[in-house]
Amino acid sequence: MKTETLYHVAGAVRPIDEIKLANASYLAGFLGSKFYQHSNFAEESKRENKKIREADQFHYLKTKRSAETWQLVKDGKLTLITNNYYANPLREAHAVGVETIGLSKGAKVRHEKKRLKLARIHKRMQVIEQPIGTKTELDSRMGHESFDTLYASTERNTPRVLALKHEKVPPFQGNLSPISLQLQKRDWSGQFRAQIVTQTPAGNAPDANVGTRYTERLTPKSVSNMFESGAYVAQCHEGFTTFITLTFTPAQRHAIFGAMSEGVGGDGPFTPVEFERDTGVIVPGKDGLYTRLPKQPFKIIKPLDTSVGRETSRFLDGSKKMFHRGWYTEEGDYVPGQFKAKRSEFGPDREKADFHYMWVAESPMNEDGEPNPHVHLLLKWTVDKKYFRDWAKRLESLWGHEMAHIERIKHPKAASSYLIKAVGYAAKGTNADQGLIKGNRYSIARVSRAPSWETLASFDADNMTAIIRELGYRLDQWKKPLQRSISRINKQKAQTIKASSIAREQGKSEVHLKKLQARIIRLEHAAKKTAQEMKSKQMHASSGNRFSLTFDGDEAKERMDKFLLWAAGARGWSMDCRDIDCSDLKKEANEAYQEQFSHFQDRRAYWKSVFEDSPPIQDVDEDERSYWLGVQEGYLGGLENIVLH
Repeated sequence: MKTETLYHVAGAVRPIDEIKLANASYLAGFLGSKFYQHSNFAEESKRENKKIREADQFHYLKTKRSAETWQLVKDGKLTLITNNYYANPLREAHAVGVETIGLSKGAKVRHEKKRLKLARIHKRMQVIEQPIGTKTELDSRMGHESFDTLYASTERNTPRVLALKHEKVPPFQGNLSPISLQLQKRDWSGQFRAQIVTQTPAGNAPDANVGTRYTERLTPKSVSNMFESGAYVAQCHEGFTTFITLTFTPAQRHAIFGAMSEGVGGDGPFTPVEFERDTGVIVPGKDGLYTRLPKQPFKIIKPLDTSVGRETSRFLDGSKKMFHRGWYTEEGDYVPGQFKAKRSEFGPDREKADFHYMWVAESPMNEDGEPNPHVHLLLKWTVDKKYFRDWAKRLESLWGHEMAHIERIKHPKAASSYLIKAVGYAAKGTNADQGLIKGNRYSIARVSRAPSWETLASFDADNMTAIIRELGYRLDQWKKPLQRSISRINKQKAQTIKASSIAREQGKSEVHLKKLQARIIRLEHAAKKTAQEMKSKQMHASSGNRFSLTFDGDEAKERMDKFLLWAAGARGWSMDCRDIDCSDLKKEANEAYQEQFSHFQDRRAYWKSVFEDSPPIQDVDEDERSYWLGVQEGYLGGLENIVLH
């Protein structure tokens, strides 16, 4: 930037004489890429540093040789002295100086202060020319996408879908917005939910999935489906009761990952194939029927081609038949199948019981770096203890590939959490290596799937996104102390577990070990109590990928009605329903929450004025102005001396 350009730009807001007196930032390089633009200070500084280094090296070598010569004279080893400078020193201090000089390696050289000063200036100049630093990653975007920002955005914008280039008419006609608020309920859980839904035009539908599907981990939607199904089975069908882990033999792993066989002898693994001839299709023509030959007359078939999902489905089909038909023990006792009573017009009858299951597969690497596929399975199937061993052997024979580990679930209503923990999928969702899986990664029985939400009414969204985010922010702030408490308790628990293991290895007394175990149990109860306190609100607000507000408990319906009235009255939500007329409810809400809405508007107007107002400019007195002008003059004078000398 030239000086004339600076005066031209700044002259629009300040007089030219004030700019000339207050241009210290420009001269210091704050507005330019160079530390001092009117002189090549960087090159001068490099040349000066090179000269100083050469002088330091020459002086060091010279003084080092002088010191060695003087030492030889003192020891009597050198008698012929040609230089009186060493033979007859003028004073004792000179002799001591010659003896010790060179040991500091330039620390007392006359140019050292000047060299260090130039190095500091050069370093600052490099920082100004090319500023460096680390990228800052925000833990949350709430500072940029807060609810205040959403309120302002709703006031400025109106959501609508624009027509594509090839469309003459937009896909949505009239005043209907593609974004709506749906009021939903779920009977089996007693929950009510208000969720923002975006209607996608039919022309923007995603492409259909083709080819073989490969996945590396469970998606958040999959985890949500599994949790909901587990809660549904626990609420309406007493929960899952059996946990099974299915593993694969090496031969079956070859078949899963490459449709290969291990081979015989030293041949190694290979892929067996079969060929099926396609004779074509007979079609009518002008001259009668004729055969249309295919493009590929032979079709290649891999007989060993399979997947984890296919093998698990085969096992579940056999288990379901065994569940309904019954089975025989090794002693020959018959265990009947499970049915449920049913009344008909002809009298009592029975029908097959529902076979509830849910499974998920993973394939992490083992110690040798090879994939280790296995399946975690939940079943609602229990047998008497006297039949458990025979029952487990029968299931292992149905599986047929490797060991099937079977265990009872102590808490059936929390079975879905067992399954999620089994695959290493915690709250963050990506903290475990779940491996690559071909085909289905998880599956849920049709009878075990949680019924979907039922939509009761649809409203215009208006500013509901900002309202949900505001409530979510307040709820998070309320949970922060409780979350810190749980984190502190978990750290204490981990330390106690570590201390218990150390005490056990050191052979401490049984009384000491019991005290540590009691402390672990006490901390577990404290964490569970705090977690239950966090759930006491019975309200969940989501403002990430999808905006929704859910109420649980017996009073969920009343709380949802109260929330809608509060949003319409205290936050100015339009409450325009697309199904029925709610103008009377809107009027009632405005009257009930008029004072809160006025306070809300006043607060937003106040902060808006604060953000838009420029900071006050304080007048500078003459003494302070004279002081800084003197500092500038001294700084520029010192800079010119450095450059010229």
